[in-house]
Amino acid sequence: MRELTDTERKLWDDFTKGVKLNLSDSVPLPTLATRPQVQDISFSPVLDLHNYTIQKAYEASSDHLEQAFYLGIKKVQHITGKSGQISQEFETWASLHPRVRKIKKQNDGGAWLLWLKRK
Repeated sequence: MRELTDTERKLWDDFTKGVKLNLSDSVPLPTLATRPQVQDISFSPVLDLHNYTIQKAYEASSDHLEQAFYLGIKKVQHITGKSGQISQEFETWASLHPRVRKIKKQNDGGAWLLWLKRK
């Protein structure tokens, strides 16, 4: 690390003039136990499966349900569309998923509400 020039030292001294640093131990640093819990705000309870392949739709649906469960979300919606293989197979996927407590068809089968089990 290089030394500051006289000009840089003067600028730094002028910049920090009046700033008091308190590096005492009187304020404890946060730990894992004391830091506030932050919920993932990027999670959406709605998952639209349009334009997914059957395999990607299954994986996305399962991942979404797992994430919702661990975030403590009680109800999610998965949109499958009214026709196609995803809409035909979705009820089976959902009923067999270990985190799903109840499912309900919406919009004549174009979407599904899923209630999750409690942690």
